[in-house]
Amino acid sequence: MAYKKEIQARATAKYMEDKHTIRVVVTKKKAEEYKERAKKQGKSLNQYIIDLIEDDLKNE
Repeated sequence: MAYKKEIQARATAKYMEDKHTIRVVVTKKKAEEYKERAKKQGKSLNQYIIDLIEDDLKNE
């Protein structure tokens, strides 16, 4: 079992090599609103935020 955890840890580390984590601080109420909005569009909150940013960048 420890072997599987080690393999998973390596795979995660490799995946995250070219990724960056961005934190956003909002109220719990706002977070729930955002999650609901994303869910209505069939997206994760993460993907919803990324799509909003990408759309904004395209419209510059």
